[in-house]
Amino acid sequence: MVFKLRPQPGRLEKFKMVREKIVAILLQCFLLFSVLVPFSLAAGLVAALLASIGFRALPLLIQGALLPVVLLAWLVLLMLIYCGITTIAGFFVSKPRRATGSLHSMSPGMAFLFYQYAVYSLLEATPFLVNLLRDIAPLRLLFFRSFSTRCRLPLSTAGAAGTIQDPDIIHIDRSVLVGHGARLVAHSLVVDDSGRYVYQSAPIRIHSGATIGGDTLVELGVSIGRNAMIEPFSRVPAYTVVPDGEVWGGVPARFLRRRFEDLPVSVQATNATVLPTSSDEETLQLIATSLGVDRGKIDASGGSNNCDEWDSLGQMSIAASLQLRHGIKLSPEQIFSLNSVQDVLAHLQHPNGIQPSDLPLQLSLPRDPELLPLLDHGRVTSALLARGQSPDLEGQDGSIHVVVAATFVAEPLAQALRLWSRAFGVAVSIEFAGFNQVTASLLDPGSPFGRNRDGINLVLARPEDLMTLNDVRGEKVVDAIFSAAQKFMERGGSLMLANLPAAVSPFSAIAAADFNCLLNDWSERMNSLPGLISFDFAAIVNAVGADHAPDPDLEIAASTPYSREVYDRLGIALARVVRRRRIAAKKVIALDGDGTLWQGVLGEDGMEGVRLSEGHAWFQRRLIELKEKGALLVIVSKNEPEDVWELLEVRADFPLNKQDFVAHRIGWKPKSEALRELAVELNVGLDSFLFIDDSPTERATVEAGCPEVTVLPLPADSRHYASQLNRLWCFDALGATMEDASRHSMVQAEARRRELAAKNDDLEAYLKSLGLEVRFSVAAYQDVPRLAQLSQKTNQFNLSLRRRDEDAFRALLADGAHQVWKISVVDQFGEYGIVGLIIARLVDSRSPVCLEIESFMLSCRALGRGVEEAALHALCCWCQDLGVETVVAPYVVAPRNSPVRDFFRRQGFSDASQLFRRPLLPLPVRPGHVNLIVQM
Repeated sequence: MVFKLRPQPGRLEKFKMVREKIVAILLQCFLLFSVLVPFSLAAGLVAALLASIGFRALPLLIQGALLPVVLLAWLVLLMLIYCGITTIAGFFVSKPRRATGSLHSMSPGMAFLFYQYAVYSLLEATPFLVNLLRDIAPLRLLFFRSFSTRCRLPLSTAGAAGTIQDPDIIHIDRSVLVGHGARLVAHSLVVDDSGRYVYQSAPIRIHSGATIGGDTLVELGVSIGRNAMIEPFSRVPAYTVVPDGEVWGGVPARFLRRRFEDLPVSVQATNATVLPTSSDEETLQLIATSLGVDRGKIDASGGSNNCDEWDSLGQMSIAASLQLRHGIKLSPEQIFSLNSVQDVLAHLQHPNGIQPSDLPLQLSLPRDPELLPLLDHGRVTSALLARGQSPDLEGQDGSIHVVVAATFVAEPLAQALRLWSRAFGVAVSIEFAGFNQVTASLLDPGSPFGRNRDGINLVLARPEDLMTLNDVRGEKVVDAIFSAAQKFMERGGSLMLANLPAAVSPFSAIAAADFNCLLNDWSERMNSLPGLISFDFAAIVNAVGADHAPDPDLEIAASTPYSREVYDRLGIALARVVRRRRIAAKKVIALDGDGTLWQGVLGEDGMEGVRLSEGHAWFQRRLIELKEKGALLVIVSKNEPEDVWELLEVRADFPLNKQDFVAHRIGWKPKSEALRELAVELNVGLDSFLFIDDSPTERATVEAGCPEVTVLPLPADSRHYASQLNRLWCFDALGATMEDASRHSMVQAEARRRELAAKNDDLEAYLKSLGLEVRFSVAAYQDVPRLAQLSQKTNQFNLSLRRRDEDAFRALLADGAHQVWKISVVDQFGEYGIVGLIIARLVDSRSPVCLEIESFMLSCRALGRGVEEAALHALCCWCQDLGVETVVAPYVVAPRNSPVRDFFRRQGFSDASQLFRRPLLPLPVRPGHVNLIVQM
C-alpha cells in the first residue's frame, strides 16, 4: 500500500497568511525606518559638521544668527537622504498605476506608495520649507525627487505656487501659471467596504500657456489645453479634457467662455436633427430671455459653442425657466447637460413624467404693473417669463446698472431682477463680480463696483462662507469686508449691503453662540457705516424657510447654495430697489367713504350708525402714516359734503379727521371726472393717484375713465385693507426729503395762494403781494435726496430731461468740474422748499470762456412767478465774475417740456439745432417783485 502525504486542509492557506503578515510587518518596519531614521541621520550629520567647525565655541549671539543656516543645512541633508532612498528603491520597485492592500497585507509596490506620500506629507509639514522651496528652483527639484523617482516639471514653471503630489506623472509645459493654493493630485486613495486601500492614478497634462486659478483642485487624468484657463476656486473632475483656449470654472468645472476670440472653439455643436418650427418660437424666446440676449442670437443651432452667455450659470438660468414656465425640474446632472437648443427641446418633448397637475397655473397679468406686488410673486415671474420680456436695453433713458458681489454664486437672481424691472418699464444691465471676490471688488477702483458710479452696488454674504475652522466667528473675514466697504464709500461709492441670513446649508454645522456673535458683529458694523444702504437678505431666507431655502445638490455641483425660490425673491427684492430709484412715489391717495374708511352707509345709517371696525381703524392709521411721509389724502365720495365733514368731526374714535384731507370731491358726479378735477386742483398728473374704493363697480369705472390712475383692489374683509395697502411698492420713496414730509402743509398753503390770486385781477399785483424770496445757493450733500427727486419727477420745466439718482448727484458734487445750485423759495404763506436746480460747467478755460447749462429744472409749483428769471439772473451774475462771455444750453425736445423752451427764447437765447445760445451781456433782468438772495 502506498501512502501519499498531503497537508491538512487549510494549512497551506494559513502558511500563506502567516507569510503575508510577516512580509507586511517587515514592510511596515522598513517604512517606519526609511521615513523616520533620515530625520535623525540628517541631524547627526549636521551636529558632526557643527562640532568640526567649533560651533559651541562661538558666541551665543553668533550661534543664534546661524540657526537659520543650520536649519537649511538640515533640510537639504534630509532631502538628499530621502532622494537617495527613493532612487535606490525605484530600481527594485516601480510605482503602480493601480493597487489594493491594507496595513496588514500589502505588496512592495503599495508599500512604496505609502513611503512616497508619507515623505511628501512630512516635508510639506516641515517649518519654513514649502515657501522657501517654491522660490528656489534647485531646492524645488530636490524636494520633488525626495518622494518621486522622476520629475516632469520644468524648473522655470510658475506652477510651484501650487501643491503637486505626483511630479512623476504630472506633465507641465513651460509658460504655465499655477495659482497659489492650487492642488494638482494625479491619484485617488479610498477605502473599500472591506477596509482595504484602493489606489488609482492617471497622468495630468497641462499644456503651454495654460493658467490654473488659485485654490483650484485638478484631479487625476485631467488634460488642460494650450492657453486654457481654470478660474479660481474650481474643481476639475477626474479625466476632464479642457480644450485649447477655453475658460472653465465652477464646482465641478464647466465651460464658461472662450478665452481669446481668435482661437477655435473645440466644443462642437450638437447635430440639429429637429429644426424648431413656429411652435418652438416660445422655447427660443425662453432661452434668449434666460440668457439675457436678443432673440435673434438664438436659433436652432444655438448652444454653448456659439453663445458666450451659455455657460454653467446660463444653464442654471435656463433650467429655472423650464421649471417656472413648464414645471420641469431637472437634476444637477441634467442641468449641466443643457448644452444646446436641441437639449432643451428634448426635455420639453420628454419631460420626465411631469403630470399636467404639476404645471404652474398661468396668471393673467394686470395692466398696471403697480399691482404686481399684490399677486403671488412666483406666478408673476412665470407669467412675465411667458410673456417674453425682451432683454436689457442698455443706454435707454432711465436705465440702471446693477453690480452684485457675493460670497456665493449669485447669478441666478438675474432673471427675476430683469423680468420685474422691465415690467415696471425700467431697463437694467446686470454684472456680477468674480466668485467670492467681495473684498477685492470693494478695494479695486477698476472693479465693476468702482466703475459703477451711478448704479446699484450690492454685497451679499452668507454666514457659512464667513466662518472657518480657524475663525469660527468669522472675525477676520468680517473685518476685511467692512474695512474695504468703508474705503469704497470714502471714495464716493454708493453701497448696499445685505444683512446676514440664517445658516441653512446642510453641509455646515455652526454653533448657535458663534452664529449669534457673528450676526451681532455684522449688524453693529452695518449701523456704524453712515450712508450705507441695507438690504434685507435675512427676511427672504426666513420667508422661504430652512427646509426650502437650501439646494444641497446645486451647492455641491455649482456652489449655488440656495433654491430657485430664494434666488427669485432676491431678484424681486432688488427690482423693488430699482423701481424706487427710477419711478416716483404716488403722491395722492383718493379715498371712498362708505365701506372704505368706515363700515356702513352714512346716508342710511347716520352718524352713530356708521361703525369703525377693527380693520377700518388699522386702515385709517396706516393712511395717517403715509400722510406723515408726504402722501396727500383726498376724499372722493358719493355723499353729502356736510354729512361727511360732520362725521369726521364728531366721531372721536376715528383716527382721521377733516384736517387730514387736502382736497375733496364729495357729491354725485362720476368719480373719474372727480379725479381729473383733483389732478388740476393739486397740479399733479393722474399717474400720481392711487384710488381706493370697496365697490368693484366704482373701481371698474375709474379704470376705464382714468387709465393712468392706479386702482387698488380691496379684499372682502376690511381687516386686510391695511395689509393690502402695505404690499404696494408705490410708496417706497415717500419721506425721503423734507419736502415730502411738508407736502400736506404746502398744498394747504397753495390753496391760500389761489384764494389770494382770485381776489387780484392784476397778475403783477398778485405776485408783489406774495412777498416772494428766492434763494440761489450751492447745493450740499444733504440736499442730494431732494435733487434726485426733482430730477426724476420734473417734466415740464426740464431742459435736458436727464434723470439722475442720488449716486449721480453725489458724484457731481465731488468731481470738481460741475457746479450744482439749488433754488429755494419762500413767501408769506410759507416755504416751498427746494423747487429747482441748475447744473453747469465751464466748457473752455481759454478766452472767450463759455458756460454750458447741462440741466435747469423747476417744479411746476413755482412756475410763472418769476423764480426761473431770478435763478437765471443769479447764475449769469456768477458767470460775469468769472469772465464768461457766452452761455449755451443743450435742449432735449419732448411733448411736455415746452415751457422751458419758451422761457429761454424769452430770455434772448437763439435756438439752433436744439442748442440755446446767448452772449452773457446784457444780463437777464431780475423780476422786481422777487427778493433774490445769492449764496455762493
